[in-house]
Amino acid sequence: MTRRGVWTQNAEILCDECAKHVGHGVKMMMDGSAVAYCEHCHAPILCDEDIQQEQELQYLIRQAGFCDSYMAQTGGMCHALEVEVSTTHQVYLFSITSHRDDDWYIEIYEQNDFAAGRTASSMQEIIEYVQWVRRGNTPVV
Repeated sequence: MTRRGVWTQNAEILCDECAKHVGHGVKMMMDGSAVAYCEHCHAPILCDEDIQQEQELQYLIRQAGFCDSYMAQTGGMCHALEVEVSTTHQVYLFSITSHRDDDWYIEIYEQNDFAAGRTASSMQEIIEYVQWVRRGNTPVV
């Protein structure tokens, strides 16, 4: 049975049952029809489509094994998938947000300063771009 999803102020995606036992303050019930997975018990949960897409991209990035990624709280109850990319000269932080119109927005930070921003039309395009930067190329708009 698919449970109702909860987004916490600590950037966790939980089922409503696990959320009852986790001592975080603010929680937002998700009313979407997309299916993601609880980070604690791995049960399928109903959630907003953008959160499901960010979780799916996180899984694909982890499967590729080339960098670390995690869900992040970006202000209020907003969210993004953050990906740390290390090159021989620099560490970049990619903040990736899914939009309901099937586009992705990527903000790239270098030493906590905004370095570049761009859109992508698919998860594959994002993965290829992250790999391109990882090979030592400078992020561009």
